[in-house]
Amino acid sequence: MYHYANLRACSREGCRKAALHDAEVCAEHLDDPRAYRERLAEMVSRGELLRGANLEGAALAGVNLAGAKLTGANLEGANLEGANLDGADLYRALLTGANLRGAGLRGARCEQGVFGGATLDDAVCDDADFKRANFVGARAVKASFQRCAFYYSRPGSANFSAANLSGANIQRAIFRAADLRGADMTGTVGSANFDRAKR
Repeated sequence: MYHYANLRACSREGCRKAALHDAEVCAEHLDDPRAYRERLAEMVSRGELLRGANLEGAALAGVNLAGAKLTGANLEGANLEGANLDGADLYRALLTGANLRGAGLRGARCEQGVFGGATLDDAVCDDADFKRANFVGARAVKASFQRCAFYYSRPGSANFSAANLSGANIQRAIFRAADLRGADMTGTVGSANFDRAKR
């Protein structure tokens, strides 16, 4: 039923979703989302490992998760608008459909992360590692990806219009059918696939 190890079912009767990390219920049935957000930030500040944590659909707007160890975590559909994820370890994390509008991911490790359908408008992701990451269908209008590593990433059909990718390593990245109109690609390094991309 669940894709992540050590998950428990939400304790609310009739709910088939998994409980959030360090909670008895899923995001939909949390009585106090703000208190949960603060508790999670506290865990991060103490350096606790959140490897494989289930945070699906969690309301985490504006939370400070700088340096969080979220390897393989499930953040699908989470609201991380304006959140601080600078230096976070999101290796192989699932962020499908997540709201990362205006979030900070400076220097974050996002290798093999899944950002399909996520919103990253105005996010600041400078110097982050997105090697082999999946951005298919993502929206990153006016986002900043300066000096990022996009080796073999898949931003196909993504909207990177007016984004700043200056100095990024795009070797073998697949921008097939992506919207790159107005994007700053000054000084990008490597050869990428721009088949049917709008430029």
